[in-house]
Amino acid sequence: MYQRRRLFYSSAIIIERLHGVRPLGDVALALDKHRWREIGQVIRQFHDAGVYHADLNCFNILVGETSIHLIDFDKGELRAPLSPYRTSWKGNTVGRLKRSLNKAYGDELERQWQFFLEGYNVSTNV
Repeated sequence: MYQRRRLFYSSAIIIERLHGVRPLGDVALALDKHRWREIGQVIRQFHDAGVYHADLNCFNILVGETSIHLIDFDKGELRAPLSPYRTSWKGNTVGRLKRSLNKAYGDELERQWQFFLEGYNVSTNV
């Protein structure tokens, strides 16, 4: 909800509490290759649906026992599916995630990142 009154505005946000999940940034080293591939598949599914996340980082991906959630879509948007030649925003988003993982873990996740990319690259219409 958003209300504007002259120079001031007020807004509200609706949230749902997700139990049993942790940010990827907190559990990245503990995840096996299958979970990393699943994360890659989830990101690809969002991209294939035209969902742009303006701040995809390792703390905006929540990992549960059997679930993966993306949160914080502030400034995100739905984009029309584009031809393979006009998808630079997808690569930029994946690059943003990689930079956030590097900031949190340095080079410790290079092997896991390859599993993420495997999942991302094989996920088409999953």
